[in-house]
Amino acid sequence: MINFFNFFENIFDTDRISDDNLRKFCEDHIGRLTQNNSGGEFTIILTDITNKYTLYFGKMSNEDIAFAVQQSLTATVDNLIESFKDEASKQEKLISYHFAETTPAYQEFYPQGVTEYRNATKANVELLMARMVSACTAHQAVLGPAIVTLFTGFKTNFPLARNAQILKISEVTSDKTLTATTRNDIETQLIGNLHFIGFTFPGNPTRCMDFVDQSIIRASQSSASDGIGRAAGIITNETTGIPIGDVVVDYVGLFTPSKKSKPDGNYKAANAPVGAQHVRFSKPGFIAIEVPIILDDAGDTALDISLRPE
Repeated sequence: MINFFNFFENIFDTDRISDDNLRKFCEDHIGRLTQNNSGGEFTIILTDITNKYTLYFGKMSNEDIAFAVQQSLTATVDNLIESFKDEASKQEKLISYHFAETTPAYQEFYPQGVTEYRNATKANVELLMARMVSACTAHQAVLGPAIVTLFTGFKTNFPLARNAQILKISEVTSDKTLTATTRNDIETQLIGNLHFIGFTFPGNPTRCMDFVDQSIIRASQSSASDGIGRAAGIITNETTGIPIGDVVVDYVGLFTPSKKSKPDGNYKAANAPVGAQHVRFSKPGFIAIEVPIILDDAGDTALDISLRPE
């Protein structure tokens, strides 16, 4: 028996079609529409798909650039933290030379020993930097001005670098959201084009195939041991239990395409390396969350979540 549902499913809404193959398919499709548009009947859908093609792949270029800058800023922040740790350990020799470990002066620098500095994280490193500057300044007459200048540099430069990193992360997240939206737009336009072509040539599949090259986007067979998996599940409103559509789903720290949940709340994230990952769910009006997951190599890894309204 024929299942009419299959005729209305958006076959382009799948991460099995890579961005590169989607680009090639669109370029081929635009060319075929142009060649077969002598009567102008396809001008509207040709214009729409051309505009959405330009918007999507142009936006991807912006996202690529922003992500590269973000990675550079992240490296700067990490390097500052490591340099501060090294100097805090190195200068302990000078400080312990002038102040015995049991004295109050030494405790101003290292109340919990050097280990506290070696274990510094982004969460507490600014406090440690401020403490070191304060103690060095208080004992500048003994230690000299150079050590004050050294740690003041860390205290000044770290928040600047950290703020720049956070701003760029926010920009990349925004770009990924826009990219997910524009990819969804191009997928919707493509399936609409197929229906319009089918309406123009009803019952003539051979003629309809003049407008597309299906081989470009034919999905390759996956392997149960290819090292790739993805999160999948349903997203609901924590308060009402109602499914939520248009939730942006992406992996934290991975440059993979963002996806959106469907109106019924179901989602399938992009393919990603198996193992420990974090999945981020965000939508205006709800509190964004990041959820840890272990992606399995045998297929989709179930992850149902609920979002709390703001």
